[in-house]
Amino acid sequence: MLARLAYRVLSLYWRIRRPIVLGVCAVVVRDGAEVLLVRHSYLPGWHFPGGGIKRGESASQAAVRELWEETGLRALGEPVLCAGPTYRVLDGKHDHVTFFAIDSWEEDPGWNRSFEIEEAKFFPLSNLPPSTSERVREVLSLIAT
Repeated sequence: MLARLAYRVLSLYWRIRRPIVLGVCAVVVRDGAEVLLVRHSYLPGWHFPGGGIKRGESASQAAVRELWEETGLRALGEPVLCAGPTYRVLDGKHDHVTFFAIDSWEEDPGWNRSFEIEEAKFFPLSNLPPSTSERVREVLSLIAT
């Protein structure tokens, strides 16, 4: 509940400031049949793991960091650009997001769940949950062709 309230306050700030945001998402597909999605505590629906690029960080480094922070999966090898950057205005932010495929990973046994993620789960590509975000569906359709 606190995360939702903080998100609402930030949304108001973003509508006033209208910042440009650079972000990344990690696209993790297992065995060519399942995709990893997360459900945030402050945003409805299922999304790719991801977030903002920090100062001094490359986009691919941010994708690796966000994947670990949100799911506890450590990327093995370098992420591969698979889509984007995409653009949309979300809650007043001018959001530019680039998508990186991460083909190999391992679970970090010492990872502690992030407060912002309620659930992380693999779903069959042919049977995504109804609340999967449009952006996820768009990117999956782009990389499937």
